[in-house]
Amino acid sequence: MKNMMKMIAGIVLSAAIGGIGTSHAQTAYTNEALKGCYGFLSNSVDVAVGLNRSTVGTICFNGNASIIPNVGALDQTGWWQNTNGIPLAVAKVPGNYAVTNVPGQGMGELVFGAPGCGTYAFSINSVDPGTGIAHGFQFSLLSSKGCTKSPDVVGGTAYLQP
Repeated sequence: MKNMMKMIAGIVLSAAIGGIGTSHAQTAYTNEALKGCYGFLSNSVDVAVGLNRSTVGTICFNGNASIIPNVGALDQTGWWQNTNGIPLAVAKVPGNYAVTNVPGQGMGELVFGAPGCGTYAFSINSVDPGTGIAHGFQFSLLSSKGCTKSPDVVGGTAYLQP
């Protein structure tokens, strides 16, 4: 019993000082972490004008700070939006993004929609260790300057399309 207690104490001490488990070296992410098309779902609320939106769509990144606005079967950024029961299709959406690692690792900003309309903060996740491409990201509205009837709060999640 005494030997068992010593062994357990040794394991606990080793774990406490980092002797057990794997360590993961953190790397600074770049714009290349977002490359390809991501399907997304977002919801929003605007209390002042009574608008609530639900949006599903695709946003495509080129891996070099630009959102791909092409209209066609491949690499197309666009979405369907429902605002209080009124559907709207939006296609050929330009924009840009920057993975800045500020305020946290893998974070940045993206701007898309009407010119300069929405600025969003994002946080990438599930980065493939072999390719360095993010399997997904979360986003939240920072600013909607220049938008008409824009919501106060927008948040969503996106996943890499195969």
